[in-house]
Amino acid sequence: MDVLLAIKKEMSDRDGTSAPVKDQKALAKEKKAADKAKAEAAQSAPAPKAVAKDPTLALPPAVPVLAPKYTTPAPAVPVSSKPRVGTGNIILSDLDALLLNFSYVEGYSPSKADSDVLAEIKGMDVSGYINVTRWLNNVSSFTDAERACWN
Repeated sequence: MDVLLAIKKEMSDRDGTSAPVKDQKALAKEKKAADKAKAEAAQSAPAPKAVAKDPTLALPPAVPVLAPKYTTPAPAVPVSSKPRVGTGNIILSDLDALLLNFSYVEGYSPSKADSDVLAEIKGMDVSGYINVTRWLNNVSSFTDAERACWN
């Protein structure tokens, strides 16, 4: 081992590079001494006190939420604009005007009236009525079993 260190030193002197690396035993002794010094320092130092952390300290202050005291219900469908189902003469322009403001025939949720109107306008040309076309695509996306459950 000493022969190798001597060769390394001779080569580093000739090349002008840094000094040779210490042998592994010397490095291990230095590391042991450093670890021992750290352990002694840790034993002599007082242990830090455990600080109880309040989890609410990390939160921002509570901000009151200003919400209305009441909610406005959806407007009712005017009786005069409801299509007359079962008569066989649904006026598509009136239905289109009704569906301009509502998602379904009786308001904002599907009902039996939607199923009835769907049955009556099947086969009619609704291409000129954009709201009826939108409604028809929407109501047709439900299965027959789902439509049967509408009240």
